[in-house]
Amino acid sequence: MTWPEWFPVDCPPSSAVPADGSYYRLVENDPVKESDFTAWREEVIKGWRRRSWSAAKEAHAAACSVFADLEDVEDVQKATGGTRALKMIALGDITGSGEMEHSPSKTHSSHYSWWRPVEDTAWSGFAVQS
Repeated sequence: MTWPEWFPVDCPPSSAVPADGSYYRLVENDPVKESDFTAWREEVIKGWRRRSWSAAKEAHAAACSVFADLEDVEDVQKATGGTRALKMIALGDITGSGEMEHSPSKTHSSHYSWWRPVEDTAWSGFAVQS
């Protein structure tokens, strides 16, 4: 598998496993576009956004956030700040596309980090949920 040049060293981490299953993601477009699957680290490199994170979270900043449970992604969608409330919820199967790691937060136990390989097309199988 070929990873983007902008991935940090040791990314994905050795604890990551092959991507498998269907997951939810917040997106801005319907139908979804590849730009809906841009990781924070790539957004910063491209100058699209200004964000920061700790060195310990560098690999996770190169991943896309996805959720196994609808309730968790709905909770993130409702969170204050930014434009999250304007985003839509999409569902798609990422089986065989890159690697992933369960990375729960204090409030969202179904959060996963998904590292997409170069020329990944799994994003095209996501569809906005009504």
